[in-house]
Formats: sequence, C-alpha cells, structure tokens
Amino acid sequence: MGDLVAKVVEAAGLDRGSQKSVVVKAWREAVGREIAAQTEVQGLRGGVLTVLVGSAALAHELMVYYRRDLLSRLREQTSIPITDLRCKVTGAPDEDRSPGGPRGR
Repeated sequence: MGDLVAKVVEAAGLDRGSQKSVVVKAWREAVGREIAAQTEVQGLRGGVLTVLVGSAALAHELMVYYRRDLLSRLREQTSIPITDLRCKVTGAPDEDRSPGGPRGR
C-alpha cells in the first residue's frame, strides 16, 4: 500500500510537504472550523491519517460517529488514497477524573 501512495504522490507531483498541506486543507474543510480548532493533522502514513485531538470525547465522536463520512469527504477532496483515520488524544486529563479531583477524594 505504501508503494501505491508513493506512486500517486509522485504522479500528482506532490512531495511530502505539499501532500500534508493538501490533507490539512481537506481535513479542515471536512470537519469544519470548530473541530479543526481542536485538532491537528499529524501525518499520513501507509494510507492512515493520524490526527491529534484535544479530548478523548472528541476523539471518540470522530472515530465512532463520523469516521466513514470523514474518510469519504477526504477521499473526494484529495487524490491521495486515505484508507483509515486514527485519532491520538493529546489534551490534559479531565479534572473530575484526576486523583485530586472530586471523584478521587
């Protein structure tokens, strides 16, 4: 699959940097301004788009409820074969669940 991605990128005249900018633009259009502000495209490897997400709740929502639609939109907006979506949570833990929070007392 990696060879196919490389061939498509080469055929489209895209290098890694411009490929990422195309994917970032497509991501922003697919998710909208509010969600784009809470996420960041980390990269695309082997057809898997990895996105950094500020909260576990948003990551869950994107993966469970919007994954298919997002992949479809991303494929329509780019010539890059994006086969899957992965969300990595980067936000701080929820205060209510931390050891010093209300539930930990």
